[in-house]
Order: sequence, then C-alpha cells, then structure tokens
Amino acid sequence: YDNEWGYSRRVLDLLAHVAKVDASK
Repeated sequence: YDNEWGYSRRVLDLLAHVAKVDASK
C-alpha cells in the first residue's frame, strides 16, 4: 500500500512542472 507515496510523487512532479513553466517566462 504505497498510495500515499504515489500521491506525494504526483504533487512533487506537479510542483516541478509549475516551477519549470514559471521559470521559462
């Protein structure tokens, strides 16, 4: 049962994506 870990990974990936898009402005 690593649903919590998967959710954390998704959040981190989302934050990384947002940071990347924000940096490219």
